[in-house]
Amino acid sequence: MTDDTAHRRPRVLIVEDESVVGLHLTAILEDMGCEVVGPASLAITALPIALHKQLDAAVLDILLVDQTVTPVADTLARKGVPFAFVTSYSRDHLPRAHRDRPYIRKPFIDDDVRALMHRLSRRRLLRLDALNAVEDATRLLAFRRCCGEPRSCLAGYPTTYEQPVVHTCRRYPRGFVAHARS
Repeated sequence: MTDDTAHRRPRVLIVEDESVVGLHLTAILEDMGCEVVGPASLAITALPIALHKQLDAAVLDILLVDQTVTPVADTLARKGVPFAFVTSYSRDHLPRAHRDRPYIRKPFIDDDVRALMHRLSRRRLLRLDALNAVEDATRLLAFRRCCGEPRSCLAGYPTTYEQPVVHTCRRYPRGFVAHARS
């Protein structure tokens, strides 16, 4: 692996026919530091991307406007690209050959998508080091701008620390894990 590929952002294909959901997935993945390809809303549009683009992962809806996503899923599987499904259907509706793939049900929350991407990385299908590096940077950026009062949110937290800190404030009442770099 060259330095160029070691430091590039993971490229994730989104295949989703509902534009609002596709844009929401795009925003979540970009916040995680991924480079999003798509969203593609038709299988006929997604298939050439799956065949010819260098991808690190993909998030697929099952039923698209023109047909099911099965040809795209089959292509990604042959290329060894990890993928998961985001659908409003149960696991029984997943393509038979791919029922063991990770999936989440619509409606979903942002944390579901993040967990899905980490599940792909735990399976060693997506480079976790690249994803974690950009996610750490994203968390730090969110930590600095979280509620418009970064000084009050940062009050009491050292600038470097060994263990992650769970940060809570007005914008993130449930909290998120903040990592600092030394």
